[in-house]
Amino acid sequence: MADAVQIRRGYNYGGPLPPDWTWINFIVDEATAAAVGSVVTAVGVWGREWIRKARKRDPDALPIRATIYGPTGEVLREVEVRPEED
Repeated sequence: MADAVQIRRGYNYGGPLPPDWTWINFIVDEATAAAVGSVVTAVGVWGREWIRKARKRDPDALPIRATIYGPTGEVLREVEVRPEED
């Protein structure tokens, strides 16, 4: 019966998704993007704090720069702490 309903509406197994699935996919895509953005922000904040602690341990050190890479090798964030930021 489900096959007959899909064929009558024009949705076959190789065709487009029904309209209600596009909203579900949109919501899942937005939730995934928000989660990834939150993780990148959290890692950036953690990296900056770690660098500040390292600067306090060795105040004569040069400015520290950290680069955070994604799973495919793209640069997600670059963090640099200079003495005037401490």
